[in-house]
Amino acid sequence: MTSGTPRSDADRAQVDGERLVMTLSRYSADGTKRWAKEFERNRFSDLRVAGSTGADGAVFLSGNAFLYSADFGLGEAQDGFLVKFSQGGTPEWQRRVGQKVYAVSADAAGGVVALGEEWTTEAHTPRLVRYAADGEVRWTKTFNGAKDGTLLSAVALSATGTSVVAGRLVGPVTVDGRTFDAQGTGGFVVLAFGADGALAWGREVPGVNGRVGSVSVGQDGTVAVAGEAVGLLVWNGVALDEGGPFVLTAGADGQERLGEAAHVRLGVGGHRGGGGGRGPGGCCVPATRSRATRRTARCWARSRWRRRARAARARWRRRRWWRRRTRGWWCPAGSAMARATPGTRMRSCGS
Repeated sequence: MTSGTPRSDADRAQVDGERLVMTLSRYSADGTKRWAKEFERNRFSDLRVAGSTGADGAVFLSGNAFLYSADFGLGEAQDGFLVKFSQGGTPEWQRRVGQKVYAVSADAAGGVVALGEEWTTEAHTPRLVRYAADGEVRWTKTFNGAKDGTLLSAVALSATGTSVVAGRLVGPVTVDGRTFDAQGTGGFVVLAFGADGALAWGREVPGVNGRVGSVSVGQDGTVAVAGEAVGLLVWNGVALDEGGPFVLTAGADGQERLGEAAHVRLGVGGHRGGGGGRGPGGCCVPATRSRATRRTARCWARSRWRRRARAARARWRRRRWWRRRTRGWWCPAGSAMARATPGTRMRSCGS
């Protein structure tokens, strides 16, 4: 999918006949273009594409049309829209997910799940909608009680029809009798809903700020969540106290995992979970849950001591270098130059 939006400003004049278009294309496995559709483009944001992996071969397009409506051949599409295209590129149906839509994920049967939010004068309420292949709504989950700062922005579907949602939630929010973020401090959540829409399991990391970028579900049901955190993040007993990019994994039953790279700190000086990975300063991160917290605390303590020691040595080297460089350059205390400009570095100071 590409958006042809020519620049139009003081450095580039509008060209006669110029159009703002969005192109939706489908390619085969070898890169051969099967079809391409062009649509007039006005004001779109957060465009997403999801493809069915089954025989249906459907393509789903979602996005947000705020100021102007869009037309994909099925009438006006406004706000957070979702459009299904057949395997040959023919638009079949379109739906309004909410005031805004963030993410979509398709299944092998031609169905799709969409994650968006509905706006009211009181709040922006996230909502998860499951659609059948014919566009009929199977079930809807509305996260009433979500406050400012909530951003559920990632969704994925498993082969068994489980819908997994991840993001930051500021509550408290009650889902099927279970309350998340009961203290209202905000944090990351990972929620799994069965094929019937019932809450299967939920995990939360309270008190963490940041953003979840994506979530995926493997063939065995393993859930992987990627994003970036600000501040302390603890998952399965392993702490990442400097924040930054992370990857968290959980089993199909929601059990937090560490032995399969459940917590990865990207970049130099990070944490890597899973059977003796290396943390900051070369510390080992244990793969056993019972000893994880104790060993991790010692690891980070040693790392802080090493960093402080390296900084102290660097300061000492800089001072030694400066003393050697400036030796004999400072004017004698009783010289005329020293009296005129105290502390001035000169080779010839005079008498």
